[in-house]
Amino acid sequence: MSDLISRKAAQKLICEYGTRLERDGVYEMTMCAVKQWAVDLLDELPSVEPERKPGKWIWDKRTGTYHCSECGHDPLHEDVGEIEEYKYCMNCGAKMEVDG
Repeated sequence: MSDLISRKAAQKLICEYGTRLERDGVYEMTMCAVKQWAVDLLDELPSVEPERKPGKWIWDKRTGTYHCSECGHDPLHEDVGEIEEYKYCMNCGAKMEVDG
């Protein structure tokens, strides 16, 4: 699965880092241009959505529990509450529906 970042948090970090370098007198004339370039570059990046396969919580009459149709994970052996609350499998990340 892809790593996701917050564009605003990354921009803030770049600005804070650049400000620290400017304060310390490192590349005082060019740091402002570098900061602006980095912020502009991040603005141009497309947002990333994780690829999620569809899955279902499937009821297994034999075991009396639900399991993920994609990876077989049985979340009810964990302390998780009602299965309908979980829109994604905790193990593989599949987007879930309940299949009675």
